[in-house]
Amino acid sequence: MKKVAIITLNDNNNYGNRLQNYALVNFLKKMEIDPETIWLYSSYGFILKKYLKIFLGIFIKKYKVDKRRKKITNFTKKNIKNLYIVKSKFNSLANKYDFFIVGSDQVWNPDVCKKNNLYMLPDFDSSKKISYAASMGVNDFDEVFIDLIKNNLTKDKFKCISVREDIARKVIMENTNRNDIELLIDPTMLLTKNEWEMIEQKPENYNDEKIILTYFLGNQSLERRNEILKFANEHNCKVVNLMDKDDPFYSSSPNEFLYLEHHAFLICTDSFHSCVFAILYERPFVVFKRNQVNMNNMGSRIDNLLNTFKIENRSFNGKITNEQLNCDYSNFNKIIVKEREKSLNFLKQSLKSKGN
Repeated sequence: MKKVAIITLNDNNNYGNRLQNYALVNFLKKMEIDPETIWLYSSYGFILKKYLKIFLGIFIKKYKVDKRRKKITNFTKKNIKNLYIVKSKFNSLANKYDFFIVGSDQVWNPDVCKKNNLYMLPDFDSSKKISYAASMGVNDFDEVFIDLIKNNLTKDKFKCISVREDIARKVIMENTNRNDIELLIDPTMLLTKNEWEMIEQKPENYNDEKIILTYFLGNQSLERRNEILKFANEHNCKVVNLMDKDDPFYSSSPNEFLYLEHHAFLICTDSFHSCVFAILYERPFVVFKRNQVNMNNMGSRIDNLLNTFKIENRSFNGKITNEQLNCDYSNFNKIIVKEREKSLNFLKQSLKSKGN
C-alpha cells in the first residue's frame, strides 16, 4: 500500500479546513492509499504553548471558544492520521512517503506562500510532488508570488498539479509553460451526500426549529445583520450565528456543523466550504462578499464553484429575496458524477510510481 503525506493548512478552529482534510483522507483510503496529514509548526515550544492555551482555556472566560476548538481537535484526532513536526525538520520526511499531496484549501494563497513556501515543496523529489485542488483564493498576484510560481511549479520541479480555481490554473500555465494543469473540485465534494450524512450529529440544543444558519469568516456589517434578521422574522426563523461566541450553537463540532447545514431553511455565508455543503445538501444559500481587512478579493473560488455547477443568483446585493429560496439543483447530479470521475482519474495517474 502506497504511503502518502497530505500537506494542507491545518487549523482546529475552522470547519471547512478540517472537513476538506477528512474528505481527501477518506477518498484516498477508498483508493487503498495510506494517507497521513502533516502538521507544520515553527517550533516544538509553539506546539506546547498551543495545547497549554487550550487546557487553560477550560478554566477561564474563553470556555466557549476552547470548547469548540476541543471538539474540532477531537474530530481531527478521531478521523485523521496526523504527524506533528517542526518546519526545520520537514525535509527529513523526504524518504518516509511515496508521494506528497499538497492541498486542498488555500495552500497557495500568495500571503501564505510568501511567508512559507514549504507548501510548494521546494526541497522534495519532483516525481513525488502532487497538488490536489490547491487554492490560491484570490484574483491578484504580485511579482514576488509570480516568481515563486516560476521557481517551484514548472514541470521539472512539480510532477502533477491540479487547482481549485480557473484563475489559478491560468496564472500557473502562463508562468510555467505547462499545459497539464487540471481544474478539480474541492475534496469535500468527492464524498457523497450519504457519506456526509453518516457522520452528522444533531446538536443537543437543536429542537428542530426553522433556522437561518449564518457563518461569516469575515466581518458582518450591521446592514447585513439587519437584513438577515428581517428575512428571518418574515419567515418565522431563528438565526444561528456560528461566529458569535454568545450563540448557543457556537461550540458545535464539525459533525454538528454538517447537521445544521443539512437542516437549515437558508444559509447565509462568505465561506467557501459552507457554500459547498449547501450545494451537497441541496439547501438554499446566499453568498456574501468577504469583508476582511488586509485581504485581497477572495471571491474567485466561490465564483468558480457556482459556475461549475451552474448555480446562479446566489449573491447578496443588499436584499435577501424569496427567489433565493428557490435554488436550482437540476444540473448538480449530472455534473458531480463527471467531476468526481475526473478527480479520481487525476489521482490514479498522479500516484503512479516510476516504472508503473
